[in-house]
Order: sequence, then C-alpha cells, then structure tokens
Amino acid sequence: MSELQEKEAQCNPREEEENEFSDLSENSENLQNDTEIVEMMTSRTSKFWLIAPIFIAFVLYFALFELKIIEFLGF
Repeated sequence: MSELQEKEAQCNPREEEENEFSDLSENSENLQNDTEIVEMMTSRTSKFWLIAPIFIAFVLYFALFELKIIEFLGF
C-alpha cells in the first residue's frame, strides 16, 4: 500500500506543492499577526514613557509643596 502511495506522490507532485504553499501562507499570516502585536506593544510603551515622567513630576510637586510634606521632612 505504501509503495502505491509513493508512486502516486511521484506522479502527482502538485499536491505536495499545494501543501507547501498552504504552510507558507499560514506562516505568513502568523508572522503578520506577530508583527501587529509587536507594533501595538511598542506604541503602548512609548505612550507610557511619554506620560509617566509628567505624571511623576506632578505627583512629586503636589506631595512636596501643596501638602507641605517638605516642611515635615525638615527641608
């Protein structure tokens, strides 16, 4: 039975090529999804590092000067 299948595969290589192309298309779809995820994550982190220093500066200013914590610290 396996000899028959091998002979059919030799006579009909088109099926193997179609399988290879379907594997390639699946791989390209997975790669595209991965790149979209990476782009989304990098845009999120860049937004975070843009906003975080401003937020930290505001919190420090408010805590130290508006709440007069700096007086309690002895400065």
